[in-house]
Amino acid sequence: MASPLEGAPETFVFSLQSFYARLCHLTDTPKRQGRRYPLAFVLLGMALAKLAGADKPCAIADWVAQRGALFSKAFGLKRPAMPSHYTDRRISGQVLQLEEWEQWVEDFLASLPQEGTPVQITLDGKTLRGTLAAGESRGLHLLAA
Repeated sequence: MASPLEGAPETFVFSLQSFYARLCHLTDTPKRQGRRYPLAFVLLGMALAKLAGADKPCAIADWVAQRGALFSKAFGLKRPAMPSHYTDRRISGQVLQLEEWEQWVEDFLASLPQEGTPVQITLDGKTLRGTLAAGESRGLHLLAA
């Protein structure tokens, strides 16, 4: 899942595909009928949006929707549309099994470099010029870690 970055032994690169594969092991409880997105995909989008600073369901859904083409290509999705904030709310409130999620997070964190192992994460964020619409207070923001 995490591997040292070449030339910088104290940094790590995380594979989204690997992270997604681990999320696929969570129990997906809803009926197949009417379901449009795998549980793992919705959780991945929510996690990435939270890391990028989206803190509310509408902001999370907007962040994921702005990257819909990228997600569709990377994960081979049949639909170009991304989950709505209603889907995010339903997943986090009704579908996700809290005990299993807590165990998953604990196992995931245990797989990361152990205590005492120095880890340095460099963050760089930029708001793209020309993406601030009239009347809006925020433009499209890119975050690299």
